[in-house]
Amino acid sequence: MSLATDPERMHLAGTKLAQRDLLDRWKVLDDEIKQLNAEIIRCLNRYIAREIYANLPQTTA
Repeated sequence: MSLATDPERMHLAGTKLAQRDLLDRWKVLDDEIKQLNAEIIRCLNRYIAREIYANLPQTTA
């Protein structure tokens, strides 16, 4: 029995291919999200550090 002559097998093969494509895209998006989260954290840390430094009590010598 060939794949082309069996509609059920053809559908299953197409479904598996679509799932594989979705999984690959999901992995790419997950990596992008992780990179963006890391960048957001770096930006927030720089901002918070500047705010803390700017609000330190001024000392006179």
